[in-house]
Amino acid sequence: MKQGFLPGFPHGAEKIGNGLSILEEDGTVTYFLGSDNYFSHAQGDRSGERFALTSLMANRHVRAADLERSSLGIPHRTLMNWMAQYRDAGPGSFYAEASHQKPRVMTPAVVAGVCESTGGWPPSRLYCSTSRHR
Repeated sequence: MKQGFLPGFPHGAEKIGNGLSILEEDGTVTYFLGSDNYFSHAQGDRSGERFALTSLMANRHVRAADLERSSLGIPHRTLMNWMAQYRDAGPGSFYAEASHQKPRVMTPAVVAGVCESTGGWPPSRLYCSTSRHR
């Protein structure tokens, strides 16, 4: 007769789903599958958290519904967006630095071009006329 396996969860860990538990201790968050350490990251490391939870979902260790109902409270749509990012751009995309656009600058050349295209209006009149239409 086969003996049933009872997974051991570390003391103080939050159980999510059938076999996942999350332990936050000494500034580290550790994800356990059964009694095995699956992944660890520093508390506050949002990229590590996103990667760990997404890889757990991708490998079917936990369902999105289980994560929604847990104390993590992550919306289902957010979890699905993370899964799409994982499939499309790979696991490294969670750690890639976000690209930022440079702010648009109104240079004197641009102001002169706008003044010419509006029939020679001065810049002060252009500002006043555009600010009324916001």
